[in-house]
Amino acid sequence: MRITYSKYGIEQLIEENEVWVICIENRKCFSDIICDLWQQINGSKGDVIFSDGNDLIKINREVEMIFNPYSVDCNEKKILNALYQEIEDETNDLFQEEMLQLKSGMIEFMDRIIENNRYSLAFECDIDIVDILKLFSVKIDNMVESVAENLLEYIRIKSRLCKTRCFIFVNIKSYISNDEMNGLYEAAFYEKVHLILIENTQYEILNGEKITIIDKDLCFINLN
Repeated sequence: MRITYSKYGIEQLIEENEVWVICIENRKCFSDIICDLWQQINGSKGDVIFSDGNDLIKINREVEMIFNPYSVDCNEKKILNALYQEIEDETNDLFQEEMLQLKSGMIEFMDRIIENNRYSLAFECDIDIVDILKLFSVKIDNMVESVAENLLEYIRIKSRLCKTRCFIFVNIKSYISNDEMNGLYEAAFYEKVHLILIENTQYEILNGEKITIIDKDLCFINLN
């Protein structure tokens, strides 16, 4: 994966099993790149370009940006919609007969209710598996306790269900330890997704990190 931002002359190739940590000490540059990425993730145009070979990566579909690790939700709407779609596809392939029996039983039950009522009633039975999943509030059973574990689970789920290819963290090293960061890297490498860490402070270099520093004078320093 290659990231290009011509406004500041940024061009970086991120290889598999490699985390790009870009430490931006210049406040204007830090603000500009964060703003550009956030606008694109939310569907607007921007100048930061993600590519894979000759193919452009759609940032609003394939890239996730996380400012606050405490706000990460493994049952957010996008995840649940993807989960329900996956279950619906599996149900249509494997449980057609059971679904027909369920609908037949529901129709029979509704007929009995209406027959027992003194009013003239009618109903429609256009129910599908997604309606049933919502009725029973089916969701990810995420029982993790720490912020790092929740992020780790989020990466797994979001990459598998929503096909997210890249996760961008802003100042994540201010929140979690080196050991927890290493666990996060291992999960990302296993899921074949890319991690980008945008920091405004330089921390200890961990295994797998590729470090770029943009200092206050906009000079580039590559540490490895």
